[in-house]
Amino acid sequence: MSKTVSVISKNFYKVNPDSIDEYIAAGGFEGLKKAVTMKPEEIIEILDKSDLQGRGGAAFSVAKKWMHAVKVPAPVKGIMCNADEGEPGTFKDRSLLEHNPFGVIEGMIIGAYVGGGSEMNHARIYIREEYTYLHGRVRNAIKQAEERGFLGNNILGTGLNIEMKVVSGAGAYVCGESSALLESTEGKAGRPRIKPPRLNNVGLYNLPTLLNNVESYSIVPILVRDDSEYRSYGTQKSIGTKMISVSGNVQKPGVYEIPFGTTIREVVYDIAGGLSSELPLKFVQIGGASGAIVPAKELDTPISYEGLCDIGVAVGSGAIVVADESNSMLDYFESLVHFFAEESCGKCTPCREGNRQLVNIVGLMKSGNAIASDFDRLLDVLDLMKGLSFCGLGKTEPAPFLAAIKHFENEVRGYFK
Repeated sequence: MSKTVSVISKNFYKVNPDSIDEYIAAGGFEGLKKAVTMKPEEIIEILDKSDLQGRGGAAFSVAKKWMHAVKVPAPVKGIMCNADEGEPGTFKDRSLLEHNPFGVIEGMIIGAYVGGGSEMNHARIYIREEYTYLHGRVRNAIKQAEERGFLGNNILGTGLNIEMKVVSGAGAYVCGESSALLESTEGKAGRPRIKPPRLNNVGLYNLPTLLNNVESYSIVPILVRDDSEYRSYGTQKSIGTKMISVSGNVQKPGVYEIPFGTTIREVVYDIAGGLSSELPLKFVQIGGASGAIVPAKELDTPISYEGLCDIGVAVGSGAIVVADESNSMLDYFESLVHFFAEESCGKCTPCREGNRQLVNIVGLMKSGNAIASDFDRLLDVLDLMKGLSFCGLGKTEPAPFLAAIKHFENEVRGYFK
């Protein structure tokens, strides 16, 4: 029996993503049509019942976020879709935009309806620069939705008004952080904002703003239309399914939809076809470059919020990068530090200077000149970055280093004299 499912991804390769007619024929916009007959609180209750958590990595309750939007009155509001997807090893949002752009748009419209706003609401889909080839597809989907009355003025006779546009990123990893994304959308340098005020109060163009990830918006119409199939999957504490991106040393890298509760071992050996080499598996990194690593001995851990939490790992963005024994911890560290040093926006000292120190320490390890005190310095720098950095980049960056030291301490210490 296949270990993958098709709930979020049901339109993949079956519905022409450039045709609103085919999307409607497959049940598209039925969720929106039902939503506009309901009170916003009733829609939020559906999301809460399914315990939908943000699929961009933060795992914040979508129901709570949308309830905040209801509680902040304003005639005009912002609705943002984070399609930046800059986390290395993550490419499932790309597939959703490629194969189901109308589903993302429908979810955003439902979000705008829930959030309210009697005048023209501003909706933006922020797509990373590397996905430029998808910009035209999404713009075409927006245009068709406008022509059919699902966007624009007085949507479905509700008085809801939305103007939706695509915004291109410029390749900055930090713009995956919500406030930096908004700064970039407004044409400013992509650097995180001071909080408070929170985005639900002062967001896009200083408007109360609802911001979610591509996958999160894609799930909403499915739940509103009929949540029974989605809720039939998963575990007691992690309801439903998850889109994952599998890459690294596997036979069949790609995007898959799995029920929560599927084990890491099943993903690697059944879904992704096993390792691409004859070498043993060394570790799996969950959640992208800032995600923790899982050693081979913990492969039977279920991919769920509670299962991964038990071993100190977060579900994150859904990236699963598989490494065999050909990958040394030194090479792993080197790739991480140079990536983060390049992507740090430099706004705060802990992240900016912390990354400079990490590059220096790894350079000493690489040259064979690292000494025992450098190992202690490494731990101090990671601790300071984790506790004092301004945004999620610096706060979460230490996770893979600390996990590597925990699970492969002898190998890591071997690089220090």
